[in-house]
Amino acid sequence: MDPQIVELQTKLAYTEQTVETLNQVVIEQAARLDELEKDLERLRRQIGRTEMLKTLKQPDDNLA
Repeated sequence: MDPQIVELQTKLAYTEQTVETLNQVVIEQAARLDELEKDLERLRRQIGRTEMLKTLKQPDDNLA
């Protein structure tokens, strides 16, 4: 077989392996991003509840 063809086939195989590895990394990163977005939304809700409780517990300055 022609050495150039063998070299191209070898390079193609490595390229395919690299693409598959990178694809797996992208999938894992997307899953992690989804987790972080859910965590962020939970924190936002928690902060909102905390702020609401602070507002309810503060004395009304207009009553003094």
